[in-house]
Amino acid sequence: MNAHAVRRALRFVASALLFGASIADAGVFRAYLSLNGNDGNPCTLPLPCRLLPAALNAINSGGEIWMLDSANFNTGPVSINKSAKILAIPGQMGSIVGIGGDAISIDTSGDVTLRNLQILNFSGGVNGVNIANAAAVHIEKTSIDGFNTDASSCIRLDSPNTVRLYIDDSFLRQCRNGIFAHGVVTSNVSSVLIDNTRIERGSNTANPTSIGVWMTGAVDVSLRNSVVSRQDQGIRFENPVASNSSHLFVDRSQVTRSNVGLVYTNGVANAAAHILIKNSQVVDNGDGINVSNTAIGGNTYVKVADSEIANTATNGVTMANSAADANTRVFIELERSQVRNVTATDVSLSATNGSKAYLYAHDSEMTHAVTGVKTAGSTGGIAVSIVRSAIFNTTTAIDHGFGEVRLDGSHVVNNANDFVNNGSGNIISLGNNMVVDNTNTSGFTYITPAIIAPK
Repeated sequence: MNAHAVRRALRFVASALLFGASIADAGVFRAYLSLNGNDGNPCTLPLPCRLLPAALNAINSGGEIWMLDSANFNTGPVSINKSAKILAIPGQMGSIVGIGGDAISIDTSGDVTLRNLQILNFSGGVNGVNIANAAAVHIEKTSIDGFNTDASSCIRLDSPNTVRLYIDDSFLRQCRNGIFAHGVVTSNVSSVLIDNTRIERGSNTANPTSIGVWMTGAVDVSLRNSVVSRQDQGIRFENPVASNSSHLFVDRSQVTRSNVGLVYTNGVANAAAHILIKNSQVVDNGDGINVSNTAIGGNTYVKVADSEIANTATNGVTMANSAADANTRVFIELERSQVRNVTATDVSLSATNGSKAYLYAHDSEMTHAVTGVKTAGSTGGIAVSIVRSAIFNTTTAIDHGFGEVRLDGSHVVNNANDFVNNGSGNIISLGNNMVVDNTNTSGFTYITPAIIAPK
């Protein structure tokens, strides 16, 4: 090569280096990571970087990071403070590990997408993904595993701002909490949408408590087409914000193999909750659905539609209200649903301190249990309406201790006992029910339903 050609080549190299430096200084839209990359590179496709923090520094807000290989791309906690998409290319699995803190922490006013990633606790990891702030976070086709200290979650959302969290087609395994979501803003509450996701095999190194989905404060959660299994508590919903209402929606999903399928507990005055379970199964749990309110104004509405609560070691549904207020109510509606194969009671209601509890069952079945419906309480009110429904194959169809039970167009058949008086209560009927083939063995005090004329 002659001297002129050498000078031309050097000028070309220098120009390329200056151009690369200017791109890096200005930031790029798309950065690349590779197993054979180097963080001294400009993170381009020909010259990829090696680790995720370098690529995050290289992109502009709103940019993308593409992982080209199945490899690990961090050596410590990764902080995302700008809008970004982090994606492993199809056929590859980008790994991010928890080392001495959160694997990924997000604190930005923009949107963040994590797709096709494997997030693991390697050594001292706290949370898989910890969201302090974002407009929206999308977690797609991602597996998060092994964050199991008592302070850990696969995914944690705890923000003073409104955040939209979307989890789709993902696996959350062996975490203390699969998802923990806490919100503060009441004018536009944070929300979590979980779709096509499995939350399974909860693990806590400190004690036996593990929770699949834990929601508290001002937050709404939707669980669709998903499975929550093998937890201490499948879903825990607690303490909405005062003068506000939070919502849980479970659709086409299964909560199974947990000590309790769904727990709701509230001690915040004037905090309301709405729970809708539709086209779903809460099955093979120690306890099915357990609702407890102690706060004045803690009105709670539960609806179970076209669903099944079955194979529990204690109760199918427990509704307990002890608020010292006559206008505070817990209410459950069963619509075209089954509560069956329950060791203790299909549906148990209690109201004390002047509070109220309600059951409205229509076109439903409560079967194969020691007790179909049980009422208990004092100085309050319980009202049970059983319409076009059936209670059968129980030891006692209705163990009535408090309030009023109303029967309309229903069947009470093949029970050892039909109506047992276990306190003070009335059973009334329109007279068009079928109460037959009940043994009514001796030793119980029975209630003869009062027949009222149709209006």
